[in-house]
Amino acid sequence: MSNGSLDKHLPGGKLSWKKRVEICRGVARGLHYLHTGAKRSMFHCILRASTILLDGNMEPKLAVFGLSVHGPRFNPKPQPQQINVDHIIGVVGYMPLEYVMDGDLIDKVDE
Repeated sequence: MSNGSLDKHLPGGKLSWKKRVEICRGVARGLHYLHTGAKRSMFHCILRASTILLDGNMEPKLAVFGLSVHGPRFNPKPQPQQINVDHIIGVVGYMPLEYVMDGDLIDKVDE
């Protein structure tokens, strides 16, 4: 991506608040697609400013899916999805407490 990652643009007030909100909305749309729109749901697990890349138009693109977890196949009825994993994936400071304690993965993990 031509503009690098989001973390390089946050210090020093390089981005206007309007642009920051647009980037947040773009990331939310991307996560919504991963959780509900793809044939198989996916949980990113390490979402942070350094894993959000910005293209030439400053549109966000999610990156670094090395620790992501695949959920069940597409279900036509939207329901909260819960997956139990054997090992903890991600950075502890960024993970929800219920995931760290129980190993239960739901779509809220990426929020």
